[in-house]
Amino acid sequence: MVRNSDAANSMTVMSQAKGACMTVFFFTTLIGNSIVAYIGIKHWSHTRQHITHFLVFNLAIADLVVTLFAMPFEIVEEFLELWLFGNAMCKIVEYIQAVALGASVFIITSIAVDRYICIVTPLMKRLKVRHGKLIVSFCWSFPLLLSIPYIFMYDVEVEIHHEGSNATTLICESHGLPYVWMTKIYWFLEMYFTFLLPLVVMIFCYSKLLRKIMSLKKVGEPSHHASTIHQISPNPVPINNLRRIKNKSVKLTLAFMTVFVICWTPKFVLEVVRLAFGTRAASRRSTIYEIALFMSYVNETMNPVIYAMFDPFFRDKLARLLGKKDNMSGFTTDTLSMPN
Repeated sequence: MVRNSDAANSMTVMSQAKGACMTVFFFTTLIGNSIVAYIGIKHWSHTRQHITHFLVFNLAIADLVVTLFAMPFEIVEEFLELWLFGNAMCKIVEYIQAVALGASVFIITSIAVDRYICIVTPLMKRLKVRHGKLIVSFCWSFPLLLSIPYIFMYDVEVEIHHEGSNATTLICESHGLPYVWMTKIYWFLEMYFTFLLPLVVMIFCYSKLLRKIMSLKKVGEPSHHASTIHQISPNPVPINNLRRIKNKSVKLTLAFMTVFVICWTPKFVLEVVRLAFGTRAASRRSTIYEIALFMSYVNETMNPVIYAMFDPFFRDKLARLLGKKDNMSGFTTDTLSMPN
């Protein structure tokens, strides 16, 4: 009896600690992405005319959706070790979270593709504003459709509160689709579209960007590629500045890809476990599920940090917002984009 009580107390302490960590992530993510969204809205004429920054703005919105409509419920569930919000909210919260996280992945992938088109293929027809709107529409609409099964898979269930005790609690849990084969097909499709395919696309774009940067001649001897961009650009900028812009683009793409791999690999492992051993093998209380959820929130927190570190436009506007002036204000990673 004492042993069961000690185990229950240990689990409660762990839940309180996880809840505290998630609370920190909540406020950090809320503040960071709110600032990015505010800058995007305040400078809307720039945001909507530059594909990269339009995508970054939508990424901040996706992160805020997770922050405002999913994190608070998860935090309360961790602190109380109980789902209080009913079956309908269980389905809605899980669906919204899946949609917003999916949109975030597709937007990050689109940023890599945009940088690839802009830097590696300068003679290719540049993405325009209407293309950006279509891309963003797809980034939101596809996860809306892909995540529909979440509405049918999640329900509030009664489970044993702590191992070795008779106490029960309510939990928002996935029980899968009506047939095992349907569930496995769905988990595979989600894994493919939200991890494997985006990862392949990002690796391809980054490797091409890196090769292009490495192929540049030494400073003072611009490559044919750089000269071509300089000639076709309606607003030519110095060759050295082009090189700096390219380096910024590579760093931005690499940062997004690195954070993506680190933060989404646990989700990939979660999907593999579900495919191999069934949905119940990766339940809400399982370690792999907790790690995957935790790392997805880390991703939401890191995105604004990446903008501030590697995108001169957002860094400059943030510095001005804080009453400082950034000496890189003249250069943005989107300078090579054709805003028409």
